[in-house]
Amino acid sequence: MKFNYRKDIDGLRAFSVLSVLLFHSFPHWFQGGFVGVDIFFVISGYLISQRIFRELELGTFRVGRFYERRIIRIFPALIIVILTTLLFGWFALLNLELKQLGRHAVAGSLFFANFLSLNDAGYFDLNANLKPLLHLWSLGVEEQFYLFWPIALVIFFRCSKKVLLIVGVTAILSFSFNIFLVEKDPVIAFYSPFSRFFELMGGAVVAYFELHPQSFIDDTKTQRAQSLISIIGAILLFTALLFIDSNKIFPGFWVLLPTLGAMLIIISGPFAWLNRNVLSQRPLVWLGLISYPLYLWHWPILSFATIVDGGTPSREIRFLCLIVGICFAWLTFRFIEQPIRKMTYHQSLEAVKSVVTKLVITMLAISVLGSILYCRNGFPERLLKLGDISLYSIDVPNKLNISKFTSCDSPIPDIAKCASTGRQSEKILLIGDSHGMALSQGLAKAIQEVNPMIQVVVVAVGGCSPLRGVESYNQLGITRKCRESYESVYHWAISDHSVKTVLLVSRWANQVGSAVGFGAVDGKFSTGSYSYKANSEVIKGNSRVFSNSLHQTITDLTMAGKKVVFVHQVPEFGFYPPFCGSRPVFISAYQHQDARCRISLNQVVLRQHEYRKIFDAIEVDFPNILVIDPIQTFCDQDNCSLKRGSTYLYQDDDHLNFNGAYLVGEKIVSELF
Repeated sequence: MKFNYRKDIDGLRAFSVLSVLLFHSFPHWFQGGFVGVDIFFVISGYLISQRIFRELELGTFRVGRFYERRIIRIFPALIIVILTTLLFGWFALLNLELKQLGRHAVAGSLFFANFLSLNDAGYFDLNANLKPLLHLWSLGVEEQFYLFWPIALVIFFRCSKKVLLIVGVTAILSFSFNIFLVEKDPVIAFYSPFSRFFELMGGAVVAYFELHPQSFIDDTKTQRAQSLISIIGAILLFTALLFIDSNKIFPGFWVLLPTLGAMLIIISGPFAWLNRNVLSQRPLVWLGLISYPLYLWHWPILSFATIVDGGTPSREIRFLCLIVGICFAWLTFRFIEQPIRKMTYHQSLEAVKSVVTKLVITMLAISVLGSILYCRNGFPERLLKLGDISLYSIDVPNKLNISKFTSCDSPIPDIAKCASTGRQSEKILLIGDSHGMALSQGLAKAIQEVNPMIQVVVVAVGGCSPLRGVESYNQLGITRKCRESYESVYHWAISDHSVKTVLLVSRWANQVGSAVGFGAVDGKFSTGSYSYKANSEVIKGNSRVFSNSLHQTITDLTMAGKKVVFVHQVPEFGFYPPFCGSRPVFISAYQHQDARCRISLNQVVLRQHEYRKIFDAIEVDFPNILVIDPIQTFCDQDNCSLKRGSTYLYQDDDHLNFNGAYLVGEKIVSELF
């Protein structure tokens, strides 16, 4: 069956992929470019649904044949990109990085990368730029949609003639789920297939209208009306590019801009002025033809450039990465995709099934290979010649998560976890955020070495202020619902006589002033805001909230007879540990300078000045609290370092690994006992 080829659709594909490429390469200039993925979803839903609708009406549709076509379309380029990424990663990545690349290769090859991204999103996640296969999340959403969509359409056609109504209702339900979810958890809303399916269904609606023009408005048959519709669609797309950024609640209602814009451009037809004179131009059409392999190639190239350069590459290198990506995409299209498509088009069904079987087996083999890399911890023996790198990769745990600790004997077992198994009547309670979580295991070991019977209880929620009465909000202004959880913790800690000591551990500098991050990693991001509720009064303004809540928290604990330990914030470095050491492959000439593992003490002091000034004023009222200052552990009179000798003490730019946590834990123990 032949379909009328539309050059303007490939032009729209080119617009989509260029938006994504420019966003990833120059995010400060093209902050809304990530909506190119949403345009892709609409285009995909249109093209695939168009063919399914037509074949269903002719009675020639076969579900098995549909999946064979999808495999032939998707697998060849994806196989080449993942294998090349793993091969380069073998020579260029540290052990922990290669281990995680193997994990992402498994997710990408089995099309659940979006769920992996959803699970990884958080404080202990490696920076997105360090994940060469991160972009496969969108492919996961798309293929999950096509797992059920053809079967659903077959059922719709058999059971009802009102296919458009059923498709529309399903799309509305998916969009409604997106609106409901984005207010509660934007990360889940972004990666969940169920909150994204409506975009692909939007393309399906356009496909249905195109096949049944009598169902649509008659004016769309005129070229003038078509041109107007197309221009409106383009305005929506450019509005999305200009006004949507990482500070917007996305997808939410904002996603309607790229979704409706793409739908209008497609439904306007190939003879609309914009489609005919702009989108159908040869350079855009050519770029659209290679858009799929270009999307696959561009991100691993940019990611590896960031990794081996030890930070964001120069503009010249990023531009060169785009050129290399385009070249790789054309080679993949010309010598991989086209030959396989031509071969399967002219061969018998048995030969096609043979090709499909080989592609599936190869993809499964990739998932096995990725699993081996993950299970073998990135093969540490690769890097023995680099000494400190091997130690770093082995010593740094992938992820600290207090949910893996044992449940405690307390009224709040869901949020209070035990980092040690002691059963003595005395409990030490650590209340914190992700910095508290990072400290907990090292602290528990240090305490167990002194008294193994003491039970170390940990309550730590990333992004939450651990102070009493404080509600935490993310950068989008959405509450993290911290106050209620921590309030139950304080009620228990104050009333339970077995809780003798309470440690307060947090990234305190993020809780004052404008609450922005630090350094190249997150210095440009707002980390949230806070409010403090005491009785019926609600106080806002981060510094005021910190001052009032800290004073009240220490007051309540000391009046209850608890020993209060205030742990000052550890130094933040603003870069990831792998960026400062030796690496098998590197670009910058200064890769091997150990000085890159340090920042000046003045930078740390300046960063922590505001919250320390507030704390110093409060400390005067509580002379009996114990104050622990980790700066003395990580800094000399001039600099602070994230490593000691060849051993790394940090997991990322601001969280301790077990080695660093144990050093701070030893300091706390020496003061407590």
